[in-house]
Amino acid sequence: MMNGIVGADRCPVTYTNQRSGRPRQLRTSIGRRGCPPGRRNGFRWRAHSGAPLQLLVLLVCLSACVPLDQLPPGSIPGPVPGSSATGGKAANFADLDPGSTQITTLHFTLRGYNDNDLRPVSMIAESLYNKIGNDTGLYSFLASGSFTLVVYHDKDEYLRKTHLPSWSRAVATGNSIYLYPGDDLEPVLVHEMTHLIFNTYMGDKATTLRWLNEGLAMYEELSKMPESDRAAFTSSQLTQLRDRKMSFSQMTFFTPLTEEQRRVEIWYQQVESVIAFLMSQGSALNFASMLNEIRGGSDIDRALGNAYPGKFHSLNELEQAWKYTV
Repeated sequence: MMNGIVGADRCPVTYTNQRSGRPRQLRTSIGRRGCPPGRRNGFRWRAHSGAPLQLLVLLVCLSACVPLDQLPPGSIPGPVPGSSATGGKAANFADLDPGSTQITTLHFTLRGYNDNDLRPVSMIAESLYNKIGNDTGLYSFLASGSFTLVVYHDKDEYLRKTHLPSWSRAVATGNSIYLYPGDDLEPVLVHEMTHLIFNTYMGDKATTLRWLNEGLAMYEELSKMPESDRAAFTSSQLTQLRDRKMSFSQMTFFTPLTEEQRRVEIWYQQVESVIAFLMSQGSALNFASMLNEIRGGSDIDRALGNAYPGKFHSLNELEQAWKYTV
């Protein structure tokens, strides 16, 4: 019986494992009445590219049959289309109004309306860029990096031209970050810059590693939050991880629909905690080695084993070690 559906038939379903990227086959039950079509409960499965259309239809049906009490609210597996962490096709946002200007720094071209807006953003951006390079060990790769920051005049122009929801503060897409100036920019800029760097370095591998992408982005964002915000995040994180921590199989497969509640949602808090723990288990070079292994085609288990010898041989061993810290 699945979610109260009886008299089910057994059928094979092929899906892509989000942890390893390998196609896997399972046998599951689809009731005679079937499941409601579409993403009724907000879930979907990523079908293996070789699966026939009939299996893809079955996967859509399965998406409505996942037990909700086992998963974080508002979750779907894999990357969210249009989010900064997908590493997918770049979005096309409306350009600046006529009369704009630009400045160029070591790693960025900043486009906006006046130097008074662009100069402060450029200094913050270069500082954050160097921090991410040092934290991740990717400084050699980043040395020749060149990215674009589009600085809209204010929030109204940003929302009008990106058509993003009102909670959005900045967004990374393609080789660019779109934003508007303000005193609260630094935490969200380092978050989006982390996505930009991760997506650029990992290429098509980024799409199946959203937990790693978002965990690293939250790790960097937390370091730049005001003290009061950081304390609130840490307090909530400790409580939720003690009471509601997820298995890594759930964490690596199901991801939230949006980043709106990223500072209070358990999934974001957990992936940040996992990355912080991983960072504490070695140097930045260990972390860079792991990313490079994955980038070269290794699965996460082999990448961890090679990058953290004597520490972990698999994601399961990382999970067991991390659990003792929360």
